[in-house]
Amino acid sequence: MNTAYILIAVAIVAIVLTLRLHRHYRKTLRAIDSGFELLRTRDTSSRLARSGNADIDKIRDTFNNMLAELKASKEQVLEQNNLLNLLVGVSPMGIIMLDFDEHIVSMNPAARQFLECPDNVVGKRIGELPSAIAQRMSQLNEKKAETFTTNNAHIFKCTRATFIDRGSHHPFFLIESLTEDVMAAEKKAYEKVIRMIAHEVNNSTATMMSILDMIGSDLQGFSEDTSDIGKLLQVCSERSQAMTDFISRLAEVVKIPDPIVKPVAVNSLVEDNAQFLESQCVAQNVAIGIRLSHRNPLVQADAALMSQVLINIVKNAIESIVTLTEEKPGHQGIVRIETTDEGNITVTDNGKGISPDVEQKIFTPFFSTKPTGNGLGLLFVREVLTRHRSTFSLKTVDAETIFTLRLPQG
Repeated sequence: MNTAYILIAVAIVAIVLTLRLHRHYRKTLRAIDSGFELLRTRDTSSRLARSGNADIDKIRDTFNNMLAELKASKEQVLEQNNLLNLLVGVSPMGIIMLDFDEHIVSMNPAARQFLECPDNVVGKRIGELPSAIAQRMSQLNEKKAETFTTNNAHIFKCTRATFIDRGSHHPFFLIESLTEDVMAAEKKAYEKVIRMIAHEVNNSTATMMSILDMIGSDLQGFSEDTSDIGKLLQVCSERSQAMTDFISRLAEVVKIPDPIVKPVAVNSLVEDNAQFLESQCVAQNVAIGIRLSHRNPLVQADAALMSQVLINIVKNAIESIVTLTEEKPGHQGIVRIETTDEGNITVTDNGKGISPDVEQKIFTPFFSTKPTGNGLGLLFVREVLTRHRSTFSLKTVDAETIFTLRLPQG
């Protein structure tokens, strides 16, 4: 009888222990399941409550510590992403992100400005954009950088590279504007060269012309015929004067004054020079047409400097037409000058035109396609327009060369 009671007691104790162990096991599983559920849903803000059981609370503490670390890491990544997005948005360097199929994913404001892109560029390829520099960028290989010069004298350094995101390589482009730095270095270099040349040449020609004048005066006292010698002296004097004039024109590039801008009606910039421009065209048998804006907006400009800019542009247009006429006798050249309601001025001609390779060099200091050219005309134009903070472009489209300048509105 006692044995039966003992067995019953042992069985009851075993059942109680089994139930307690089962409850402990169920609580442990629920704690683990709750932790995995928080991880699965990425809910890093919630925490598992303590149960009072030391073993289960160890598991809960482990999950809570893991969730706290995940939350801290997530917040750090978000903060870094927000900082990165802010830096990309205000960066002066253009940044274009692509997907695996070379389609544009995003483009920061600097890149849009450089490429002059519309807003709806997401999903397009670089080569599908209308910008000439975008066409050049589409030919770049990975991890390669190249410097491009556009038809508006802007210089860009474009780099194609990749970054790793979640184990995959994502291509992207970097566009860096070198225009101001390169122009400043160019200007510093050619100003130093021009001043040095002007100093040496002016001193030499002044001495030569003085000597030639003295010899000419001495020859007048001779009774013999000295006409041949006089002619030689005259030729030498003329060449010296021509050299002095050339150096003076070079020096004028260095002495370009800063523009004194004020509100000016865009039409008046053309009207004030119309008569002189017409006379230049008529002298070369070139027709001229002028069309003015109806709204006639005000622009910020130095009228005197802009007059010289307009004269230089039209002069280049006339020379281009004359060159083509020599190759094709009978060609009737025409120059059209237009002002727009947006304050732009365009000069169009049907002359020789500009080839794509020359288009990139046309605003380079002292570069000229003419055998006797010195490259000063467009250099002067570039300097004045840059100081006006205006944008400009020169390109040939459908047998017409178009110079467009956009002055700041006043």
